[in-house]
Parts: sequence; structure tokens; C-alpha cells
Amino acid sequence: TERTVTDATAKAIEQTLNLARDNGHSQAEPLHLAVILFQNDDSIGARVCTRVEGSLDVNIVRRNLQKLLLKRPAQTPAPLEAGASTALSQLLHRATKMAKANGDALVALDHLLTCLYDEKEIKQVLEESGLTKKIARATLDDLRGGRKVTSASAEEQYEALEKYGVDLVKQ
Repeated sequence: TERTVTDATAKAIEQTLNLARDNGHSQAEPLHLAVILFQNDDSIGARVCTRVEGSLDVNIVRRNLQKLLLKRPAQTPAPLEAGASTALSQLLHRATKMAKANGDALVALDHLLTCLYDEKEIKQVLEESGLTKKIARATLDDLRGGRKVTSASAEEQYEALEKYGVDLVKQ
């Protein structure tokens, strides 16, 4: 089968399904994906927060998403595995359309993050934390540096200069 997502996106989807299962949820929702996209300090959500003018505290976003997650009813014993909910499947479909419209060959994490704004409760959490869709979009475009997603490892090239280069202007 032909690849439709980057390595990082495939990993995020897998982590989303695991997070749902580990929380006793039989269906992975967009909320589970949101938690994953902001989870680690090198996650796309955290990187967006640190790049925003004045820097946003990613921990506020994490706490607010976690609160929403804890409100979800859980089943005991936890399911053996979780499947994608209709809402998550629709989000992935929208992300695929967005990637195509943008001229990208594969769905990347920034497409997923942008599509989270279509989910009312997640949009509310992100906006209350200071991360509006407009700010997120502009920051993601900046992160990407105008490059198209053409390979499975595309995200690794975002910010490669900041990670591995030396900025002689800053010295």
C-alpha cells in the first residue's frame, strides 16, 4: 500500500490508540491525539508553544487537555486495544485533504494539529491557553520554513538548523 503519512504521524496515531487504551477508552478520540501532540518537550505542540511570541506555557495546555481526558468515562478492565473513533477518522480525512491542498505528498503532524481546531472542546482549551488557530498556523508555517512534505522523515528537517547548526548572528 502507498504511504499516506509521515513516520512521525504514524507514530503519533499509534501513541493515540495506546493512550486511549491505557485510559480505559475503547475508542481513540481527537482529544487523545491532542494530548499526544503536546505530550513531550520535543512534540510539535510544545515546539509551537515555545516559538510563539512571548512563549506560551505548554504545561497549561497539557493540564487543560488532561482535565478533559479525565472527564471521559473509562471502562474496567481496560480494553485490549482501542480503535479510532468516527471523529478521529474524520480528522485524519480532513488532514489528508489539507495535505493535498497544500501540495504535500504525506500527512504531517502540523496538518493534524491544525485539524484539532475543528474539534470544539479542543479548540476552546487551546484558545484559552493562548494558542489560537491563527497563531498556531503562523507558527507552524514558520517551523516548516516553506518546505513541502515529500518524505516520510519530513518533520526531522523542520528546525534542523536550530537543532544542529550554530547561529553565528546570535553569538
